[in-house]
Amino acid sequence: MRFNNTGKKRAPLEFKVIRVEGNITYQASGDEMKRGDSFPEKEPLVFKSALASAAVIDSKLNRVILRPPSKKGKAYNLFPALNNVTPRAGAILNLIDFKAYFSDTLFLPNELKVTMNPEIFNIDDDHFLYLEYDYYGEEINKRIKVKDSTMTIYRDGLFNIDGQPINPLKYGVMKMKLRDETKGQSTEIATFTFSAPKDLKAPKEEVRVIMSAYGDIRLKKKETTEAILAYLSQFYGKINKRNMRNWMGVY
Repeated sequence: MRFNNTGKKRAPLEFKVIRVEGNITYQASGDEMKRGDSFPEKEPLVFKSALASAAVIDSKLNRVILRPPSKKGKAYNLFPALNNVTPRAGAILNLIDFKAYFSDTLFLPNELKVTMNPEIFNIDDDHFLYLEYDYYGEEINKRIKVKDSTMTIYRDGLFNIDGQPINPLKYGVMKMKLRDETKGQSTEIATFTFSAPKDLKAPKEEVRVIMSAYGDIRLKKKETTEAILAYLSQFYGKINKRNMRNWMGVY
């Protein structure tokens, strides 16, 4: 007895390339994969090294990572992208939240603005926050601007010594400290790393690929924003919605 399959066949997915690490080519054409490419999910790929990978978004808006196949006959191994918990966009209300925010790696494309409860540190002329980092054995201290309960850290000012810009990739490890000038004392609050790529064109174009996939170039959908924040968190570092939109020029 023969039965026909009445189930609806799944339409093949289309992948759109967000980011490529290493060298990957399309087997049929020999062309190198690049950001913005679109190709069907069954397209045979050639990974030129074991470390080559591609971050893509499919036509169902799932972000996945493609890596070299583990056995012959497969085009690639597919792994779901990390959907990291993204930093809150609202005000930081207490010291616990503050320390949680300034931990691990933070993405600093141009500037970082964080609104916080003014009672956490009671900032004034004699009590202020600053960042400390090491530059060839020299301790560099940069006072943090706080106005109307909003802290602002400017990338250009942070990675600049005596009027000369320095490479942020080498000096991203930061100690945040609270200074009490009346006692001549400093207290360490947090240690974290700033991710500040020299070339900011690449991450911005990667974000635009995601916006295009969602058909949302003005970031009006919550889902688009969440996908972008999760992507940046995975590949560059934590960034909140306010700072991301400011960097992308979408308000």
